[in-house]
Amino acid sequence: MKVLDAGCGIVDRYAEFSGAEITGIDVLESTVQANAGLDRRLVGDISTYAFPDRYDVITCQYVLEHLPDPYAALDNLVSALVPGGELRVSFPSVLSPKSLVAKFTPQWFHLWVYRHVLHFPHAGEPEHGPFPTYLRWSLRTQQLFRWAASRKLEVASVTRERGTFGSRLVALLMSGHTDINVVLVKPPRG
Repeated sequence: MKVLDAGCGIVDRYAEFSGAEITGIDVLESTVQANAGLDRRLVGDISTYAFPDRYDVITCQYVLEHLPDPYAALDNLVSALVPGGELRVSFPSVLSPKSLVAKFTPQWFHLWVYRHVLHFPHAGEPEHGPFPTYLRWSLRTQQLFRWAASRKLEVASVTRERGTFGSRLVALLMSGHTDINVVLVKPPRG
């Protein structure tokens, strides 16, 4: 099985894919080099990268909210799926309190909170969040489902859950279901 982690970051999160060939792509070479769980490493933008292979499973976890055009990335990722392959995306609910705060506050404020309230001294440096956030309104689930239908993708599952974070301040802002996980399946040939 071939798995692509789109926007892989530095964290090895591949236990469920034991025995699979894991490829990661991120915009920073240092990021993909630091991810010990990868078998293959690609450097590039998931919206435009010409993937040389096709994948059985593509994961894209908490990346779409950081892209100016998340659907360009989704279209590109779907083109890299084998027929019958799964695209697994996770992103924050655009309408959650946390997301609304993130969307309407400037990046300098996010950096200040991470450094001085949450005590992440490397916040904003390469490989360290918070990353600029666009959180396009088009990431609402109903619009995602319409996009999926227009690409003939089956919505195999949708789960909503509360996000997790160590700060009480952020926990307060995360009231309600804030994370959305969707599994989309590309139709088999025929």
